[in-house]
Amino acid sequence: MAGGETIVRKKITAILLIGIIAAAVSTTLAAITLYLNMPMSVQVNPPVIPQLAFYVADQPWTNNTEVSWQNQTAGELQQKTFNIYNTGTIAAQVSINTVGMPSAFILTYSENGTTVQPQQWLNGTLTLTIPTDTVEGYYSWAVTVIAAP
Repeated sequence: MAGGETIVRKKITAILLIGIIAAAVSTTLAAITLYLNMPMSVQVNPPVIPQLAFYVADQPWTNNTEVSWQNQTAGELQQKTFNIYNTGTIAAQVSINTVGMPSAFILTYSENGTTVQPQQWLNGTLTLTIPTDTVEGYYSWAVTVIAAP
């Protein structure tokens, strides 16, 4: 049995030795592994939006202020100046869109789709065409001014 004990001891010794070597290698690798801490941050600011001033018929116009075309006759074409000053720091492409306007009426802006640079004017004309077959009455609609950076 002495030979059997020796083999068992050798196996236990080999297992212990492998464990010790594995622990030593792991410790050595941990000691030479480089860990870096890289703190990061960011400041998120709101987007810069166009800042514009509007003038209809040379009068300052503000949001939700009605623009009256007064009394018109069917079949007439009427015009009003519509000037825009870019008071901001970024360029803006300006366009208009009508909401609720009678389908036969036509409203155009001579500078529709044009870009106005910061601290510059965009001088244009609104043109309203009222068809000849328009029935007498009061009509109202809205115009949305879109200014995209």
